[in-house]
Amino acid sequence: YAFMNKQEVELIIFNVTQNGQDTVFLKIYGDGTITRGGMGRLPKTKTSAMSQFGNAQFLNTLLSKLPENVLAQSLNYEENTPNGAFEYVMAFYAEPYRTDEGIRWTKSTGMRMVVDKDSHNAHPLQPLLLEMVHTALDITNEWYFDSMLLGRYGLRSESLPEKTIVVKPTIEDELHADFDIYLKQLGTSFNSHRVISMARHKTYCNEQRAHRLHLQNRGESFELRFEPLAGAPVLQYATGQPDENNPWWRRW
Repeated sequence: YAFMNKQEVELIIFNVTQNGQDTVFLKIYGDGTITRGGMGRLPKTKTSAMSQFGNAQFLNTLLSKLPENVLAQSLNYEENTPNGAFEYVMAFYAEPYRTDEGIRWTKSTGMRMVVDKDSHNAHPLQPLLLEMVHTALDITNEWYFDSMLLGRYGLRSESLPEKTIVVKPTIEDELHADFDIYLKQLGTSFNSHRVISMARHKTYCNEQRAHRLHLQNRGESFELRFEPLAGAPVLQYATGQPDENNPWWRRW
């Protein structure tokens, strides 16, 4: 590990597991590239996404909540977990350089914490680590929502960057089941007004037509209905597949 200050950080990685099973994975780059898979719950959604926003809004939001002294130490903490284990990893990287195998980092530090499911104050840094994970999820939830819709329906939100790719199950039944899991996790993670606001005043387009999305709460899940919009402009750029001629997505 090589310690750093907040101004040097160019990448933050989060990974959370429950009893050894992944629940969410995120990468937040300083250039605005972000990746995410999962909702922080089991079963983890199989659909993941990557976008390039072109600015540091996500990284800066996270760094604003981070005390400077956290980067002056690394932490690897484990406790007994008789009721089930949660593992939280938050890693910071700085000073990248290119090699034939891809990007490498001169500096890195981070925190790893394995705590019991019922622990709330296992370590003095546990509240900060949980706040950082929750913030990373919160600031990417709307983007991940639009990415999930692109993967499931092939309809792109006007809010998604042009450089967006979605990796999803290739078997149709598995894709539908994965999206149903996502909707149920949305329904149990947020109140219905918060979820409905993610789609408000947006259009979702394919190459033929623009649509308005209507969401209706159905207990612990949601019903979706796309209303075609006559005369609305459609989007002309990519539909969420990697472009071999533009390898930015290889940072996944």
